[in-house]
Amino acid sequence: MTISDAFKSLLARIAPLQSEIDAAECHIATIRTRLAEAYTLKGFVRAGSYSRGTFIRGSSDVDLFAVVTRDDARWGRGYMKSDTMLNNFRDELAARFRSTPVSRDIHAIVVCFSDCQVDVVPTFFAGMTSAKYPMYSIPDGRGEWMTTSPAHHNAYIREADEASR
Repeated sequence: MTISDAFKSLLARIAPLQSEIDAAECHIATIRTRLAEAYTLKGFVRAGSYSRGTFIRGSSDVDLFAVVTRDDARWGRGYMKSDTMLNNFRDELAARFRSTPVSRDIHAIVVCFSDCQVDVVPTFFAGMTSAKYPMYSIPDGRGEWMTTSPAHHNAYIREADEASR
């Protein structure tokens, strides 16, 4: 067996099964439906390995940005604490998925389905990067908000990958 053959074999073993992708998409749709009942969703952005097609069978989680309106994130003249938004998201999802573990981490609500884990990040649109990629405000782990751009990050990884060939 050549190194190339061994690498192809490895990729085949770790590639997600269609059933895993179907299950993830079903969970995404259910989460979206629940959050749309409580918030004005502007989008549902897939991020991380799932968005780049590098999701690993039985190992990777699904990262989602649940994009709400700025009004949904406002409190008075500013924005609510990101901890408050995380707690609100957790409560909404826990009410929907009563027999599924739902918890909070630094940036997201973690929903542990039996067939995959979905991390839901509450976010709102924060503008565009100089390269014209959308930016989002996400919880920073200290109760405030920080800015990130999954599309810009994915483009950076894609460019680095192409440059390495």
